[in-house]
Amino acid sequence: MPLFRYFVTVGALLTLGLFALSAYLEPTSSDSAARVSVSPTTTSLVYAGTAHKAK
Repeated sequence: MPLFRYFVTVGALLTLGLFALSAYLEPTSSDSAARVSVSPTTTSLVYAGTAHKAK
């Protein structure tokens, strides 16, 4: 069981370390928010074309 406890402890420390590093390296500008693409995709154009034909 000491081996299992070692892996759980090291795994938890590495996970917390990566989260902290990620937060530290993340840009602080307001542009860092999730970006949503507003340009139409091929799939949405094809779907929109078939939706009008179905009516």
